[in-house]
Amino acid sequence: MNGKVYLVGAGPGVSGLLTLRGKEVIETADILFYDRLISPRLFSYASPQVEAVYVGKANRKHTMPQEEICRCLICAAREGKRVVRLKGGDPFVFGRGGEEAFALREAGIDYEIVPGVTSPVGALAYAGIPLTHRGLANSFTVVTGHQMSNDELLDWQNVWNRSDTLVILMGLEQWPEISQRLLLAGVPVETKAAILQAGSTALQKRVDGNLANIGLRAQKAGIHSPALVVLGEVAGLAPILDWQSSQPLFGSRILVVTRDRALADHWVRRIESLGGEAMDIVFEENGHVLRPAALTALQQLWQPESIHAVWIEGDIPRKSLDLFFPAAWKNHLQTLVWWDGEKVAQYLGNNQDVLFINRDAKSSREAFA
Repeated sequence: MNGKVYLVGAGPGVSGLLTLRGKEVIETADILFYDRLISPRLFSYASPQVEAVYVGKANRKHTMPQEEICRCLICAAREGKRVVRLKGGDPFVFGRGGEEAFALREAGIDYEIVPGVTSPVGALAYAGIPLTHRGLANSFTVVTGHQMSNDELLDWQNVWNRSDTLVILMGLEQWPEISQRLLLAGVPVETKAAILQAGSTALQKRVDGNLANIGLRAQKAGIHSPALVVLGEVAGLAPILDWQSSQPLFGSRILVVTRDRALADHWVRRIESLGGEAMDIVFEENGHVLRPAALTALQQLWQPESIHAVWIEGDIPRKSLDLFFPAAWKNHLQTLVWWDGEKVAQYLGNNQDVLFINRDAKSSREAFA
């Protein structure tokens, strides 16, 4: 008997924007096929026995061709598995979810679409940019900056004329060409613009300007993909309505390490409520990672240098720490570490090959109070 495939939108990046239905199907999944722009925190919802397969795509670097992804989904379902295809944003907004649904339909595989918060909505909200605003914008258009061939180039004049707000996804690399085409289409050079990098995550960064200068400003600010471009009057509201960057832990990517699932959930919620981005690793009594897929996802989706701090709660056994630290700090990077527990303190004192800036447990509790 065939299994079922769930095409799940994981939202723009921060784990809290996953829908309740998305969490439900992750909890019961036998196998997860996941993209690169999701939070590794989502793996804490999965079964300890879940099989996880990374199929992430970056510009000109695909782990697996789309046709092969479809084939894997079908094969896993035919083995009777409950399959979750975990995708950034929403599956049906430039997520190729339609292609996967067609492939499943043709193969006779049962499937369900679980919508997600798409980045033009979720990521821009974290930057204080409304897609519509009374008196400024009554409509919006979302397009992709990826052009597959010259025959499929957008009619930029038509795109601009039919909407008050224009959002361009995946257009940063092609921005010099896109901006020239917009100017040739008659878009005024003074049109307000913003470019947002990794919206809703700890890597979020925004630059403001206009059509003429936004590309240079983004380059000087070191903006990189994933990023989206916003054109229109609402882009000028970001400096006024931005709320996320004022949060005390904004820009902080914090890893929580505990022996207790409820405690980990508590700290993750607290960190995210203060504007940070959190991931957790929970150890069992026997010293093994509770969810092996979570540690694998952490290594693939969060580069070690992007982790700003580690909060270790409880007396975690040495064999657990021996498992965790080499995996997380292969390059012995300098990372802020807070902890609470005598065994952890002793371990850190005896292992100087990993450099730490802060060893004061009290200050960490004050930071999250």
